[in-house]
Amino acid sequence: MVSDQEQPVGKATPLDARANLKRRRQQPIIPGPSPMAQTGPNAIELALQRQQVDWALETDSDAEA
Repeated sequence: MVSDQEQPVGKATPLDARANLKRRRQQPIIPGPSPMAQTGPNAIELALQRQQVDWALETDSDAEA
């Protein structure tokens, strides 16, 4: 085996086809829920609530005028 600069880098290891058939693949580690996780309204829900309140105030002021 040689590098891009034609320098020898070592012998190539032949693949073991039979061992590859039985090799178990690594599974990703899935983290559990964070102890700091919040269980309330998120930023999107808070923004929607604020927009609805602002809209209600605008329609009330328009109705009075």
